[in-house]
Amino acid sequence: MSGAAGSIEDRIQASLGASVERSERLSGGCVADVRLASLADGRRVVVKAGEPGSKLDVEGRMLGYLAEHSSLPVPEVFVGDDDLLVMAYIEHGGGLGREGERHAAEILAALHDIKPTDAGEAQDAYGLGFDTLIGGLPQPNGWDDSWASFFGKRRLIEMAEQAARAGQADAKLVARVESLSGELDGLIGDASPPGLIHGDVWSG
Repeated sequence: MSGAAGSIEDRIQASLGASVERSERLSGGCVADVRLASLADGRRVVVKAGEPGSKLDVEGRMLGYLAEHSSLPVPEVFVGDDDLLVMAYIEHGGGLGREGERHAAEILAALHDIKPTDAGEAQDAYGLGFDTLIGGLPQPNGWDDSWASFFGKRRLIEMAEQAARAGQADAKLVARVESLSGELDGLIGDASPPGLIHGDVWSG
């Protein structure tokens, strides 16, 4: 393992105080190489290493936010740099049974009861106090008094414009998304009160 700012092993040892004895590749990661690393002190950590600009620090901040504000069993983050994310390894059985699915539903539902915050203060508005990511795509947040307005501008139109900039959507499609976004209030109404949601839930 190597990175732009010295070897990954050296950076892990400097931060965690233990050397990496071995590592094995894990699936997933989307924007980075993901490995399970065994440390000399017996700990096992998950290491995501990417190129400069991978914004793994944002992913680390998102995990830290969920750990602080919810009961979701998110891994502890040890290193959260732009090109390196090191976090605790959570033992798992490789899938969810009925009991696990029920528990996941319960803690996700509880997440929706938590108000979003900005600088530690709960907000009666829709959004978040910092910008986030979904995979490698940036998600600008900010605040809006209307859920339909926030979802239309910050999610649907934003993603359509990103697709257009990447050559994956034409102006006609962007215009259709803009038109739909203007009708969201009448189609889906507003969520009340504001609450946290997990925008990238999957079982992998």
